[in-house]
Amino acid sequence: MVDTYNIRGVITLTAAAHQSSPEKDGNHTPMLSTRVMTDLGPVTVPIISANSVRALMRRRAADRVWEALRAKKMQIPRDLYLSVARGAYSRTGMKAGEATVQELVAARSHVFAGLFGGGARMFASRLRMEADLLPMVAETKELFPLWLQAMCRGTAVLRDGEGRYRGSGLISKVLLTGRDDLTAGGGADVIENYEKAYAEFVSNVDAKAARKKAQTTATKAAKAAGEKLVISDDDRAKSDALATIATMDVLNPGTRLYFGERLPGVTPAQLGLALMALQDWANQNALGGGSVRGRGSFSAALALEHNGSRVTDNLLLGEAPAYRLADDPAISQAVAAAQTALDAIDPQSLGHVFPTTTDADVQEAA
Repeated sequence: MVDTYNIRGVITLTAAAHQSSPEKDGNHTPMLSTRVMTDLGPVTVPIISANSVRALMRRRAADRVWEALRAKKMQIPRDLYLSVARGAYSRTGMKAGEATVQELVAARSHVFAGLFGGGARMFASRLRMEADLLPMVAETKELFPLWLQAMCRGTAVLRDGEGRYRGSGLISKVLLTGRDDLTAGGGADVIENYEKAYAEFVSNVDAKAARKKAQTTATKAAKAAGEKLVISDDDRAKSDALATIATMDVLNPGTRLYFGERLPGVTPAQLGLALMALQDWANQNALGGGSVRGRGSFSAALALEHNGSRVTDNLLLGEAPAYRLADDPAISQAVAAAQTALDAIDPQSLGHVFPTTTDADVQEAA
């Protein structure tokens, strides 16, 4: 049996949260959703994607790496920085099947690479989210551990035949407004060549708006004629105007979301870094998009399990931005091991587990 830690529990929104769906209805942005199968049949529910949460924790763990490098006044190349922070430095140069045995062994035991994976060799990650963050409601109840099912309340938000939300009130529509400071007359006393800069800006905004309107009209005309007008992303007109009005769907404050994370086969140091990253993310208190506007704050009630046995019922104590990890010997030892491993990181060891290639290498391979 693989030695496995699980972090499971409830994330309760203390502010509205949003994650954009790739589908868009004019100036309205719907909430990302997924379809789940339940005893009541298929149900469509809004979600915060597991990938977005995992990316946030990867970046918080990367912050710990940067702290270790700063303490020793060390710097690293840009591509190596990107490999650590986001998992890849570009869409090219990936050589997943060319890892040497030495690279595989080094990455597997590395405090960061073995936990989050990625890089040019696309190493596997040991930090795995069990599922997207699903709302804890009656229809999804059976998807969660038994000890959490009693916390499910309300009913799911369903979609009607036209794809619009209806139902329990998990989702609200909020108004987004933007204010364009320059067109509103601001900056006259601080902008160089203000009159010329203003005229050029307004002319550019108007030209792009006219081009966008023309494309919209042409698209509608083609649709009415039973044809399809295809406009590439490069040719699609985009407006520069900030003073717009739009709407978006958000998950309401008070919504409970299930959080499940698995850590199979981790070393003590990797466990410690995973716990530190979770703590840092909880203190950052950002879920979904728009955190700079105050969205996505939450409270966390999470338990830590080891091979099915409970280590602690309350992994995070306090509240953001001062969450602290539970005072447990196993947790303290793991964090200490992680800090020791982080202190030993240097550019050479990072470069060994996250090798990078230059643009010239990519061009030669092509």
